[in-house]
Amino acid sequence: MSDSQINAELIWTTWKENFPSFVKQYYGEQIWRNETFGDREMTVGVITPFVLTSLAPKLRCRVRFEQDRMDAILYDGEGVNRLAHFEFENNYGSILGEIPKLKRSKPQLKCVVSNVYEKDSEEDDLEVFQTFFSDLIEPAISKSITENPKQTWLVIVAVGTFWDVWKGYKIWHDGSEVKTLQLT
Repeated sequence: MSDSQINAELIWTTWKENFPSFVKQYYGEQIWRNETFGDREMTVGVITPFVLTSLAPKLRCRVRFEQDRMDAILYDGEGVNRLAHFEFENNYGSILGEIPKLKRSKPQLKCVVSNVYEKDSEEDDLEVFQTFFSDLIEPAISKSITENPKQTWLVIVAVGTFWDVWKGYKIWHDGSEVKTLQLT
């Protein structure tokens, strides 16, 4: 897979199509539904293995994790060119704090993965996140893109206690303005 073929849509599609089967294969329905995963445990025990064993191989990429952090850099198949920088945040509110760091990173594709579960139902969770996204996250990322129009951002969010619903948002500059697209 060439560098030009790795894009937000491909990462999003690969993520949403493979994460549920990864969870079933490695954790099983009973563990996933009945155990409580802490923030670090979710990142280290679920997201990191998924990126290493499923996402990167399916994209034909190599992956390197930053020292003392669980952030990942996807490289091309030869391990030379940086293709995407991933940040994993267990609280969607923490995304704002990662934007300045990500905008300075070398890969032009910036990916943030988070979750939201705060209310009594997935519909409430999604509503809370969409308000936070449109009021705070989207404007902050748009500002970063205005400063560097070559950047593309992908925000991936799991909704609900068991991460049953996934949402993806691509934010990029189309040559004349910053655009946002909810991916399906």
